[in-house]
Amino acid sequence: MLSFPTVIHLAMLPLLPAFPSLPMDVHIRKQVLQFIETYVFADWKFLTFLGILTLVDGLLSMVQCWQIRSFNCKIITFFLQKLTIYACFLVLVHIMAHFTIAGKPNIFFGWLDDLAYAALIVRESVSVLETMGAIRPGLVPEWILKKLKYYDKNGHFETQPDK
Repeated sequence: MLSFPTVIHLAMLPLLPAFPSLPMDVHIRKQVLQFIETYVFADWKFLTFLGILTLVDGLLSMVQCWQIRSFNCKIITFFLQKLTIYACFLVLVHIMAHFTIAGKPNIFFGWLDDLAYAALIVRESVSVLETMGAIRPGLVPEWILKKLKYYDKNGHFETQPDK
């Protein structure tokens, strides 16, 4: 299985002829990846989970638009905006959770990445379940969607049992 850093490396290969004087040896690639993982983003496994969930949401949205015969470029624009916003959000969270002051790790936001990653997964899951429900009403249990929407809105699950 290809890791995300390997995919990034493969994506960079077509750029090499444009920069013939820039040797892209293993050492430089490792330095670039180390820089990205230190200052930009490092949790490639999470990104894979989020990427698959986002792709599923996008595919279901296209099916929904096809079903109601309203497919247009707005759905692609919305999808690209979502990817851009998620990417910027993940960079922001990474920086807040991992910045250092005078070389010392911060003690204020070490918890933020776990919470933010869970929130993104819940947000995408809600979107997937809503789209599934729009395509085929009654197929997905409403109580699952209700609990995830509550978490999405409040940042925690209800402590009281359903009444």
